[in-house]
Amino acid sequence: MAEGEFFRGAQFIADLIEGSPLPFISSNLDKPAVSSVKREIVVERAGVRFGFLSVMDPSVFMFYPKRVKDEVAFTDFSATLQGQIDDLRKKSDVVVLLSHSGVDADREIAKTYSGIDVIVGSHTQSVMEAPETVGETVIVQAGKDGYYVGHLRLTFDDKNSITAHDGELVAMDFPFPNDPTVVEMIIDYNRISKARAGSVVERITPVPLEFMVASSESCASCHATEYDHWTASRHAVSLKTLKRRSTRKNRRTASPATPRGSAATMATSTTILQRPSRMSTAPSATTRLRATSPSRPPLSPAG
Repeated sequence: MAEGEFFRGAQFIADLIEGSPLPFISSNLDKPAVSSVKREIVVERAGVRFGFLSVMDPSVFMFYPKRVKDEVAFTDFSATLQGQIDDLRKKSDVVVLLSHSGVDADREIAKTYSGIDVIVGSHTQSVMEAPETVGETVIVQAGKDGYYVGHLRLTFDDKNSITAHDGELVAMDFPFPNDPTVVEMIIDYNRISKARAGSVVERITPVPLEFMVASSESCASCHATEYDHWTASRHAVSLKTLKRRSTRKNRRTASPATPRGSAATMATSTTILQRPSRMSTAPSATTRLRATSPSRPPLSPAG
């Protein structure tokens, strides 16, 4: 567990944990007191016992709002971690430390504390292309937001001791194709932007292959919860506000010969997501706005 779990308040995450079948672990959480949060976990796979500890540097709450810091406390693990490792080693073949401290701090932990086989790090969101070894400890970290999945392979001898390791990051690519209507909108937007800038439009470059564009409905197919949250937010109706303002403006400027409302424009929004290359840090997102005539039904903003 780390600071992000507490952003919506201690009671929110406490209720979520109590109703979840998933294991939650924190070896230095002081408050809130949640009975389902374990100090350590031992899991056996293929005859090998893996013991897990989890620590977080309390300083990561430095820039969090006071309402969060008042509800949450993590103790300094420097005086207790070695004892926890030694106790866990008695009932485990492999000791894994889940660390929310940052890659530099993980390196110092590996140098300072003995008996840790693997550190799975976070907080700095570092994209580590391959496992790093500090002393006898293997350190891994896989970026942020699920753009990569880390794959670490451990080789054991007949006494369940680690004899070798290797690993890599697996990029989570987007498999579905670009929406042709949205691609056309982006090309039109680029054409209008260049024309307004006074440049000569000789060639309009379509959307590069490393980018993916989609409507919000496409996002909803995989992110139903987030889509429902977005539709209930003020962001979902922002385009209606743009449409009303555009309609009022065009009514004021319309000539008597022009039927009122015929010149009204509607704005649509599109999100462009860059496909992550195997070792890129993260996709980038850009919001585009353009005007389209009433004859073309507008798309919803992308999720």
